[in-house]
Amino acid sequence: MKSLVFYIMLVSCISTISAVFAEDAPITTVKTAESLSALLDNIKNFEKKENEIFSERLATFSQQKKKQNRLLKQAKNDLNKTNALSKKLTAQFNKNEKSIAQLKTQLKEQSGNLGELFGVVKQVSGDARAKFENSFITPQFPERIAVVDSLAKGKTLPDVNQLSGLWFELQREMTASAQVTKYSAPVINLLGEEVDRTVTRVGNFNAFYDDKYLVTQISQPGFVEISRNPAGPHTNMLSTFNGGPTGFSPISIDPSRGAILSLLTQSPSIQERVDQGGYVGYVILALGAIGLLIAIERLLHLFWISRRVNKQLTADKADTKNPLGRVLNVFQQHRDLDVEALELKLDEEILRNMPPLERGITSIKVLAAVAPLLGLLGTVIGMIQTFQAITLFGTGDPKLMAGGISEALVTTMLGLIVAVPLILCHSMVSNRSRRLMKILEEQSTGYIARHAQSLSLALGQTK
Repeated sequence: MKSLVFYIMLVSCISTISAVFAEDAPITTVKTAESLSALLDNIKNFEKKENEIFSERLATFSQQKKKQNRLLKQAKNDLNKTNALSKKLTAQFNKNEKSIAQLKTQLKEQSGNLGELFGVVKQVSGDARAKFENSFITPQFPERIAVVDSLAKGKTLPDVNQLSGLWFELQREMTASAQVTKYSAPVINLLGEEVDRTVTRVGNFNAFYDDKYLVTQISQPGFVEISRNPAGPHTNMLSTFNGGPTGFSPISIDPSRGAILSLLTQSPSIQERVDQGGYVGYVILALGAIGLLIAIERLLHLFWISRRVNKQLTADKADTKNPLGRVLNVFQQHRDLDVEALELKLDEEILRNMPPLERGITSIKVLAAVAPLLGLLGTVIGMIQTFQAITLFGTGDPKLMAGGISEALVTTMLGLIVAVPLILCHSMVSNRSRRLMKILEEQSTGYIARHAQSLSLALGQTK
Protein backbone atom coordinates (compact mmCIF):
# COMPACT_ATOMS: atom_id res chain seq x y z
CA MET A 1 0.00 0.00 0.00
CA LYS A 2 2.82 2.37 0.89
CA SER A 3 4.61 1.59 -2.38
CA LEU A 4 1.45 2.41 -4.32
CA VAL A 5 1.10 5.82 -2.68
CA PHE A 6 4.75 6.58 -3.35
CA TYR A 7 4.28 5.61 -6.98
CA ILE A 8 1.25 7.91 -7.31
CA MET A 9 3.20 10.83 -5.83
CA LEU A 10 6.16 10.17 -8.20
CA VAL A 11 3.88 10.19 -11.23
CA SER A 12 2.29 13.42 -10.07
CA CYS A 13 5.73 15.14 -9.72
CA ILE A 14 6.85 13.93 -13.17
CA SER A 15 3.66 15.20 -14.76
CA THR A 16 4.07 18.59 -13.06
CA ILE A 17 7.72 18.95 -14.23
CA SER A 18 6.76 17.94 -17.77
CA ALA A 19 3.99 20.53 -17.79
CA VAL A 20 6.45 23.23 -16.69
CA PHE A 21 9.16 22.46 -19.30
CA ALA A 22 6.76 21.86 -22.17
CA GLU A 23 6.56 25.25 -24.00
CA ASP A 24 3.73 24.48 -26.36
CA ALA A 25 2.26 21.37 -24.72
CA PRO A 26 -1.06 21.70 -23.03
CA ILE A 27 -1.27 21.20 -19.30
CA THR A 28 -2.46 17.66 -18.48
CA THR A 29 -4.58 17.22 -15.45
CA VAL A 30 -4.98 13.94 -13.64
CA LYS A 31 -8.46 13.08 -12.56
CA THR A 32 -9.00 11.81 -9.10
CA ALA A 33 -9.27 8.01 -9.17
CA GLU A 34 -11.96 6.34 -7.21
CA SER A 35 -10.30 2.89 -7.35
CA LEU A 36 -7.00 1.33 -8.13
CA SER A 37 -8.17 0.21 -11.51
CA ALA A 38 -9.24 3.73 -12.38
CA LEU A 39 -5.92 5.03 -11.12
CA LEU A 40 -4.04 2.58 -13.32
CA ASP A 41 -6.10 3.64 -16.33
CA ASN A 42 -5.36 7.30 -15.60
CA ILE A 43 -1.66 6.58 -15.37
CA LYS A 44 -1.72 4.75 -18.69
CA ASN A 45 -3.60 7.63 -20.35
CA PHE A 46 -1.15 10.15 -18.83
CA GLU A 47 1.88 8.22 -20.09
CA LYS A 48 0.31 7.98 -23.53
CA LYS A 49 -0.32 11.71 -23.69
CA GLU A 50 3.19 12.45 -22.41
CA ASN A 51 4.71 10.25 -25.06
CA GLU A 52 2.70 12.07 -27.73
CA ILE A 53 3.92 15.43 -26.37
CA PHE A 54 7.54 14.25 -26.27
CA SER A 55 7.26 12.91 -29.83
CA GLU A 56 5.81 16.21 -31.04
CA ARG A 57 8.55 18.19 -29.29
CA LEU A 58 11.24 15.93 -30.75
CA ALA A 59 9.87 16.46 -34.23
CA THR A 60 9.73 20.24 -33.69
CA PHE A 61 13.30 20.27 -32.38
CA SER A 62 14.54 18.30 -35.37
CA GLN A 63 12.78 20.70 -37.72
CA GLN A 64 14.24 23.77 -35.93
CA LYS A 65 17.72 22.23 -36.03
CA LYS A 66 17.57 21.94 -39.81
CA LYS A 67 16.35 25.51 -40.03
CA GLN A 68 19.17 26.80 -37.76
CA ASN A 69 21.76 24.94 -39.82
CA ARG A 70 20.37 26.56 -42.92
CA LEU A 71 20.48 30.04 -41.31
CA LEU A 72 24.03 29.43 -40.07
CA LYS A 73 25.11 28.46 -43.54
CA GLN A 74 23.48 31.58 -44.99
CA ALA A 75 25.19 33.80 -42.33
CA LYS A 76 28.55 32.27 -43.16
CA ASN A 77 27.96 32.98 -46.84
CA ASP A 78 27.01 36.61 -46.02
CA LEU A 79 30.14 36.96 -43.87
CA ASN A 80 32.34 35.72 -46.69
CA LYS A 81 30.69 38.16 -49.09
CA THR A 82 31.13 41.02 -46.59
CA ASN A 83 34.80 40.18 -46.03
CA ALA A 84 35.37 40.16 -49.75
CA LEU A 85 33.61 43.52 -50.13
CA SER A 86 35.64 44.93 -47.22
CA LYS A 87 38.89 43.88 -48.85
CA LYS A 88 37.76 45.45 -52.10
CA LEU A 89 36.75 48.74 -50.37
CA THR A 90 39.99 48.82 -48.37
CA ALA A 91 41.97 48.49 -51.55
CA GLN A 92 39.85 51.23 -53.15
CA PHE A 93 40.32 53.49 -50.08
CA ASN A 94 44.10 53.07 -50.16
CA LYS A 95 44.05 53.81 -53.85
CA ASN A 96 41.93 56.95 -53.26
CA GLU A 97 44.28 58.13 -50.49
CA LYS A 98 47.24 57.89 -52.83
CA SER A 99 45.25 59.69 -55.54
CA ILE A 100 44.17 62.47 -53.13
CA ALA A 101 47.78 62.96 -51.98
CA GLN A 102 48.90 63.23 -55.58
CA LEU A 103 46.07 65.67 -56.41
CA LYS A 104 46.91 67.83 -53.36
CA THR A 105 50.52 67.98 -54.43
CA GLN A 106 49.44 68.90 -57.93
CA LEU A 107 46.98 71.51 -56.60
CA LYS A 108 49.66 73.04 -54.41
CA GLU A 109 52.05 73.24 -57.33
CA GLN A 110 49.47 74.74 -59.68
CA SER A 111 47.89 77.14 -57.16
CA GLY A 112 51.09 78.61 -55.73
CA ASN A 113 50.50 82.06 -57.26
CA LEU A 114 46.78 81.83 -56.49
CA GLY A 115 47.58 81.40 -52.80
CA GLU A 116 49.53 84.64 -52.80
CA LEU A 117 46.67 86.25 -54.69
CA PHE A 118 44.23 85.04 -52.03
CA GLY A 119 46.32 86.68 -49.29
CA VAL A 120 46.58 89.93 -51.24
CA VAL A 121 42.84 89.97 -51.90
CA LYS A 122 42.05 89.44 -48.21
CA GLN A 123 44.45 92.23 -47.21
CA VAL A 124 43.11 94.65 -49.82
CA SER A 125 39.52 93.80 -48.87
CA GLY A 126 40.24 94.42 -45.20
CA ASP A 127 41.88 97.77 -45.94
CA ALA A 128 39.03 98.72 -48.26
CA ARG A 129 36.45 97.89 -45.61
CA ALA A 130 38.21 100.11 -43.06
CA LYS A 131 38.20 102.96 -45.58
CA PHE A 132 34.61 102.37 -46.62
CA GLU A 133 33.41 102.54 -42.99
CA ASN A 134 34.61 106.15 -42.66
CA SER A 135 33.81 107.16 -46.22
CA PHE A 136 31.13 109.75 -47.03
CA ILE A 137 30.36 107.68 -50.14
CA THR A 138 29.24 104.54 -48.25
CA PRO A 139 25.79 105.90 -47.23
CA GLN A 140 25.07 106.35 -50.93
CA PHE A 141 26.18 102.78 -51.77
CA PRO A 142 25.74 100.73 -48.56
CA GLU A 143 25.78 97.38 -50.38
CA ARG A 144 29.54 97.56 -51.00
CA ILE A 145 30.27 96.67 -47.36
CA ALA A 146 28.89 93.17 -48.00
CA VAL A 147 31.05 92.86 -51.14
CA VAL A 148 34.34 93.48 -49.34
CA ASP A 149 33.21 91.45 -46.29
CA SER A 150 32.70 88.36 -48.42
CA LEU A 151 36.31 88.63 -49.60
CA ALA A 152 37.88 89.69 -46.30
CA LYS A 153 36.21 86.88 -44.32
CA GLY A 154 36.15 84.20 -47.03
CA LYS A 155 37.96 80.88 -46.59
CA THR A 156 38.20 79.90 -50.25
CA LEU A 157 39.82 81.36 -53.32
CA PRO A 158 37.73 84.20 -54.78
CA ASP A 159 36.16 83.71 -58.16
CA VAL A 160 36.22 86.11 -61.08
CA ASN A 161 32.92 87.77 -60.13
CA GLN A 162 34.15 88.56 -56.62
CA LEU A 163 37.42 90.00 -57.91
CA SER A 164 35.48 92.10 -60.43
CA GLY A 165 33.21 93.34 -57.63
CA LEU A 166 36.20 94.41 -55.54
CA TRP A 167 37.75 96.23 -58.50
CA PHE A 168 34.44 97.93 -59.27
CA GLU A 169 33.99 99.20 -55.68
CA LEU A 170 37.53 100.59 -55.57
CA GLN A 171 37.01 102.28 -58.92
CA ARG A 172 33.67 103.71 -57.78
CA GLU A 173 35.33 105.08 -54.62
CA MET A 174 37.88 106.96 -56.73
CA THR A 175 35.28 108.21 -59.20
CA ALA A 176 32.82 109.38 -56.53
CA SER A 177 35.60 111.21 -54.69
CA ALA A 178 35.65 113.77 -57.49
CA GLN A 179 31.88 114.31 -57.64
CA VAL A 180 29.47 116.69 -55.90
CA THR A 181 26.12 114.92 -55.61
CA LYS A 182 22.83 115.11 -53.73
CA TYR A 183 20.96 112.05 -52.55
CA SER A 184 18.64 110.89 -49.76
CA ALA A 185 20.35 109.23 -46.81
CA PRO A 186 19.49 108.42 -43.16
CA VAL A 187 20.69 111.09 -40.72
CA ILE A 188 20.70 110.83 -36.91
CA ASN A 189 19.81 114.25 -35.53
CA LEU A 190 20.70 115.74 -32.15
CA LEU A 191 17.65 114.06 -30.55
CA GLY A 192 18.91 110.62 -31.59
CA GLU A 193 16.17 110.16 -34.18
CA GLU A 194 16.93 108.72 -37.60
CA VAL A 195 15.39 110.81 -40.34
CA ASP A 196 15.85 110.90 -44.11
CA ARG A 197 17.45 114.06 -45.45
CA THR A 198 18.66 115.26 -48.84
CA VAL A 199 22.40 115.23 -48.26
CA THR A 200 24.94 117.12 -50.36
CA ARG A 201 28.24 115.26 -50.62
CA VAL A 202 31.40 117.09 -51.71
CA GLY A 203 33.64 114.29 -52.91
CA ASN A 204 34.88 112.24 -49.99
CA PHE A 205 35.56 115.29 -47.84
CA ASN A 206 32.34 116.89 -46.60
CA ALA A 207 28.64 116.13 -46.32
CA PHE A 208 25.88 118.45 -45.16
CA TYR A 209 22.19 119.22 -45.46
CA ASP A 210 20.81 122.75 -45.32
CA ASP A 211 23.30 124.52 -43.01
CA LYS A 212 24.33 121.48 -40.93
CA TYR A 213 27.60 119.59 -41.32
CA LEU A 214 27.49 115.78 -41.06
CA VAL A 215 29.96 113.07 -40.07
CA THR A 216 29.82 109.33 -40.71
CA GLN A 217 29.00 106.62 -38.17
CA ILE A 218 31.02 103.39 -38.01
CA SER A 219 28.28 101.08 -36.74
CA GLN A 220 26.19 101.30 -39.90
CA PRO A 221 26.13 103.27 -43.16
CA GLY A 222 24.65 106.70 -42.45
CA PHE A 223 25.37 110.18 -41.15
CA VAL A 224 25.32 111.84 -37.75
CA GLU A 225 24.58 115.51 -37.28
CA ILE A 226 27.36 117.31 -35.40
CA SER A 227 26.54 119.04 -32.13
CA ARG A 228 27.07 122.48 -33.62
CA ASN A 229 28.59 124.07 -36.68
CA PRO A 230 32.09 125.51 -36.48
CA ALA A 231 32.33 129.24 -36.05
CA GLY A 232 33.71 131.54 -38.72
CA PRO A 233 33.40 131.37 -42.49
CA HIS A 234 32.92 127.59 -42.65
CA THR A 235 29.20 127.82 -41.87
CA ASN A 236 28.69 130.92 -44.02
CA MET A 237 30.07 129.03 -47.01
CA LEU A 238 27.28 126.46 -46.68
CA SER A 239 24.61 129.11 -47.22
CA THR A 240 26.50 130.47 -50.22
CA PHE A 241 27.02 126.98 -51.61
CA ASN A 242 23.36 125.95 -51.21
CA GLY A 243 21.75 129.19 -52.32
CA GLY A 244 24.30 130.44 -54.80
CA PRO A 245 24.05 130.22 -58.58
CA THR A 246 25.17 127.16 -60.46
CA GLY A 247 28.83 127.00 -61.25
CA PHE A 248 31.76 127.37 -58.91
CA SER A 249 31.19 128.20 -55.22
CA PRO A 250 33.66 128.23 -52.33
CA ILE A 251 33.35 125.46 -49.75
CA SER A 252 35.55 124.23 -46.89
CA ILE A 253 37.28 120.89 -47.48
CA ASP A 254 38.11 118.49 -44.64
CA PRO A 255 40.71 115.98 -45.89
CA SER A 256 40.48 114.05 -42.60
CA ARG A 257 36.84 113.09 -43.33
CA GLY A 258 35.33 114.91 -40.36
CA ALA A 259 38.13 114.76 -37.78
CA ILE A 260 39.24 118.38 -38.24
CA LEU A 261 35.60 119.48 -38.45
CA SER A 262 34.86 117.82 -35.09
CA LEU A 263 37.83 119.61 -33.54
CA LEU A 264 36.64 122.95 -34.93
CA THR A 265 33.26 122.43 -33.29
CA GLN A 266 34.99 122.08 -29.92
CA SER A 267 36.75 125.45 -30.22
CA PRO A 268 34.83 128.08 -28.22
CA SER A 269 33.13 131.00 -29.87
CA ILE A 270 33.91 134.63 -29.07
CA GLN A 271 31.13 134.78 -26.49
CA GLU A 272 32.30 131.54 -24.84
CA ARG A 273 35.87 132.82 -24.83
CA VAL A 274 34.75 136.01 -23.11
CA ASP A 275 32.74 133.99 -20.60
CA GLN A 276 35.91 132.11 -19.65
CA GLY A 277 37.35 135.39 -18.36
CA GLY A 278 34.75 135.59 -15.60
CA TYR A 279 33.75 138.80 -13.83
CA VAL A 280 37.20 140.33 -14.30
CA GLY A 281 36.87 139.90 -18.04
CA TYR A 282 33.47 141.62 -18.05
CA VAL A 283 34.91 144.55 -16.05
CA ILE A 284 37.80 144.88 -18.52
CA LEU A 285 35.43 144.91 -21.47
CA ALA A 286 33.17 147.45 -19.76
CA LEU A 287 36.10 149.78 -19.10
CA GLY A 288 37.26 149.30 -22.67
CA ALA A 289 33.82 150.20 -23.99
CA ILE A 290 33.74 153.32 -21.80
CA GLY A 291 37.19 154.33 -22.97
CA LEU A 292 36.28 153.83 -26.62
CA LEU A 293 33.10 155.87 -26.22
CA ILE A 294 35.07 158.69 -24.62
CA ALA A 295 37.70 158.52 -27.36
CA ILE A 296 35.10 158.53 -30.13
CA GLU A 297 33.26 161.44 -28.55
CA ARG A 298 36.53 163.40 -28.14
CA LEU A 299 37.64 162.70 -31.71
CA LEU A 300 34.31 163.80 -33.14
CA HIS A 301 34.27 166.90 -30.94
CA LEU A 302 37.85 167.85 -31.83
CA PHE A 303 37.18 167.18 -35.49
CA TRP A 304 34.19 169.51 -35.38
CA ILE A 305 36.28 172.20 -33.60
CA SER A 306 39.14 171.76 -36.08
CA ARG A 307 36.81 172.46 -38.99
CA ARG A 308 35.55 175.64 -37.33
CA VAL A 309 39.07 176.74 -36.42
CA ASN A 310 40.26 176.14 -40.00
CA LYS A 311 37.33 178.16 -41.24
CA GLN A 312 38.13 180.92 -38.75
CA LEU A 313 41.70 181.14 -40.04
CA THR A 314 40.43 182.53 -43.34
CA ALA A 315 37.79 184.83 -41.85
CA ASP A 316 38.22 188.34 -40.38
CA LYS A 317 35.05 188.33 -38.33
CA ALA A 318 35.28 186.57 -34.99
CA ASP A 319 33.01 183.54 -34.47
CA THR A 320 32.63 182.87 -30.76
CA LYS A 321 31.51 179.25 -31.41
CA ASN A 322 35.14 178.12 -31.77
CA PRO A 323 38.21 178.76 -29.57
CA LEU A 324 40.09 180.75 -32.19
CA GLY A 325 37.09 182.98 -32.78
CA ARG A 326 36.85 183.70 -29.06
CA VAL A 327 40.55 184.56 -28.95
CA LEU A 328 40.10 186.85 -31.96
CA ASN A 329 37.06 188.43 -30.27
CA VAL A 330 39.16 189.23 -27.18
CA PHE A 331 41.83 190.73 -29.39
CA GLN A 332 39.33 192.92 -31.22
CA GLN A 333 37.72 194.11 -27.99
CA HIS A 334 41.04 195.10 -26.33
CA ARG A 335 42.99 196.71 -29.13
CA ASP A 336 43.43 199.92 -27.12
CA LEU A 337 45.51 198.14 -24.46
CA ASP A 338 49.24 197.99 -24.54
CA VAL A 339 51.12 194.90 -25.68
CA GLU A 340 51.65 193.35 -22.26
CA ALA A 341 48.05 193.82 -21.17
CA LEU A 342 46.76 192.44 -24.48
CA GLU A 343 49.10 189.47 -24.18
CA LEU A 344 47.73 188.71 -20.70
CA LYS A 345 44.17 188.94 -21.96
CA LEU A 346 44.88 186.56 -24.83
CA ASP A 347 46.70 184.11 -22.56
CA GLU A 348 43.75 184.19 -20.22
CA GLU A 349 41.38 183.35 -23.06
CA ILE A 350 43.64 180.54 -24.27
CA LEU A 351 43.78 179.05 -20.77
CA ARG A 352 40.01 179.31 -20.59
CA ASN A 353 39.66 177.26 -23.83
CA MET A 354 42.21 174.60 -22.88
CA PRO A 355 40.01 172.43 -20.55
CA PRO A 356 37.33 171.74 -23.20
CA LEU A 357 40.04 170.73 -25.64
CA GLU A 358 41.85 168.44 -23.17
CA ARG A 359 38.78 166.96 -21.49
CA GLY A 360 38.70 163.12 -21.47
CA ILE A 361 42.34 162.64 -22.51
CA THR A 362 43.43 161.76 -18.99
CA SER A 363 40.50 159.35 -18.59
CA ILE A 364 41.48 157.50 -21.74
CA LYS A 365 45.05 157.27 -20.51
CA VAL A 366 43.99 155.95 -17.11
CA LEU A 367 41.70 153.32 -18.64
CA ALA A 368 44.47 152.21 -20.99
CA ALA A 369 46.74 151.71 -17.98
CA VAL A 370 44.12 150.01 -15.78
CA ALA A 371 43.06 147.37 -18.36
CA PRO A 372 46.37 145.40 -18.29
CA LEU A 373 46.41 145.60 -14.49
CA LEU A 374 42.94 144.07 -14.36
CA GLY A 375 44.13 141.42 -16.79
CA LEU A 376 46.98 140.64 -14.41
CA LEU A 377 44.47 140.44 -11.57
CA GLY A 378 42.42 137.94 -13.55
CA THR A 379 45.58 135.95 -14.23
CA VAL A 380 46.31 135.72 -10.51
CA ILE A 381 42.73 134.67 -9.74
CA GLY A 382 42.84 132.01 -12.46
CA MET A 383 46.12 130.59 -11.17
CA ILE A 384 44.71 130.47 -7.65
CA GLN A 385 41.77 128.41 -8.94
CA THR A 386 44.18 126.15 -10.80
CA PHE A 387 46.23 125.46 -7.69
CA GLN A 388 43.08 124.81 -5.71
CA ALA A 389 42.02 122.21 -8.30
CA ILE A 390 45.48 120.62 -8.11
CA THR A 391 45.24 120.52 -4.31
CA LEU A 392 41.83 118.82 -4.39
CA PHE A 393 42.12 116.47 -7.37
CA GLY A 394 45.83 116.26 -8.19
CA THR A 395 47.32 116.54 -11.65
CA GLY A 396 45.83 113.36 -13.10
CA ASP A 397 43.12 115.09 -15.16
CA PRO A 398 44.25 118.24 -17.02
CA LYS A 399 40.61 119.21 -17.68
CA LEU A 400 40.16 120.08 -14.01
CA MET A 401 42.89 122.71 -14.34
CA ALA A 402 41.80 124.00 -17.74
CA GLY A 403 39.14 126.34 -16.30
CA GLY A 404 41.54 128.30 -14.10
CA ILE A 405 44.22 128.46 -16.78
CA SER A 406 41.65 129.65 -19.34
CA GLU A 407 40.50 132.44 -17.04
CA ALA A 408 44.11 133.43 -16.37
CA LEU A 409 45.01 133.66 -20.05
CA VAL A 410 41.70 135.13 -21.25
CA THR A 411 41.79 138.02 -18.79
CA THR A 412 45.35 138.85 -19.82
CA MET A 413 44.30 138.74 -23.45
CA LEU A 414 41.29 140.96 -22.80
CA GLY A 415 43.44 143.44 -20.89
CA LEU A 416 45.83 143.76 -23.82
CA ILE A 417 42.98 143.90 -26.35
CA VAL A 418 41.46 146.83 -24.45
CA ALA A 419 44.75 148.60 -23.64
CA VAL A 420 46.21 148.71 -27.17
CA PRO A 421 43.26 150.49 -28.86
CA LEU A 422 42.89 152.89 -25.92
CA ILE A 423 46.56 153.83 -26.15
CA LEU A 424 46.16 154.51 -29.86
CA CYS A 425 42.99 156.53 -29.23
CA HIS A 426 44.75 158.50 -26.49
CA SER A 427 47.56 159.30 -28.88
CA MET A 428 45.14 160.46 -31.60
CA VAL A 429 43.04 162.59 -29.24
CA SER A 430 46.12 164.07 -27.56
CA ASN A 431 47.75 164.95 -30.90
CA ARG A 432 44.59 166.60 -32.21
CA SER A 433 44.18 168.58 -28.97
CA ARG A 434 47.80 169.72 -29.04
CA ARG A 435 47.41 170.76 -32.65
CA LEU A 436 44.45 173.01 -31.77
CA MET A 437 46.32 174.47 -28.79
CA LYS A 438 49.30 175.16 -31.03
CA ILE A 439 47.04 177.00 -33.51
CA LEU A 440 45.61 179.14 -30.70
CA GLU A 441 49.08 180.01 -29.40
CA GLU A 442 50.42 180.78 -32.89
CA GLN A 443 47.47 182.98 -33.75
CA SER A 444 47.64 184.72 -30.36
CA THR A 445 51.30 185.46 -30.89
CA GLY A 446 50.51 186.80 -34.35
CA TYR A 447 47.79 189.04 -32.96
CA ILE A 448 50.19 190.45 -30.38
CA ALA A 449 52.86 190.99 -33.00
CA ARG A 450 50.48 192.87 -35.28
CA HIS A 451 49.25 194.95 -32.34
CA ALA A 452 52.82 195.80 -31.32
CA GLN A 453 53.63 196.73 -34.90
CA SER A 454 50.60 198.97 -35.16
CA LEU A 455 51.49 200.69 -31.89
CA SER A 456 55.06 201.19 -33.09
CA LEU A 457 53.88 202.79 -36.35
CA ALA A 458 51.43 204.99 -34.50
CA LEU A 459 54.19 206.15 -32.11
CA GLY A 460 56.51 206.89 -35.04
CA GLN A 461 53.92 209.01 -36.80
CA THR A 462 53.26 210.94 -33.59
CA LYS A 463 56.92 211.85 -33.32
